[in-house]
Amino acid sequence: SAGNEPYVQVKLFEHSYLMRNLRVYVSANTIQADSSIVLRVGGADTALVVTVPAGQTGSFENTFQKVEVGAGALANYKVFAGAGGPGAITVETIQVDAVSS
Repeated sequence: SAGNEPYVQVKLFEHSYLMRNLRVYVSANTIQADSSIVLRVGGADTALVVTVPAGQTGSFENTFQKVEVGAGALANYKVFAGAGGPGAITVETIQVDAVSS
């Protein structure tokens, strides 16, 4: 829940960075609707989102959007399992590139 978010945020960097190339690896997926994984910064969703199609597994990435992240920003990821009835999604890896800005 959103009330628990401060417990799962990490402080990113001492300097500003450009975050890009969000990649995820999904090893199991029985959700019957598209799911999404989004980078959150400062408690808000960013443009770095990866969509995982219903029932699909494997590697997925977003190489188009970039997000400027300020020094000392708190960040985490949100996994939204599609609203397609019962099921589960297993996200094994979440990775994003950080380039000094």
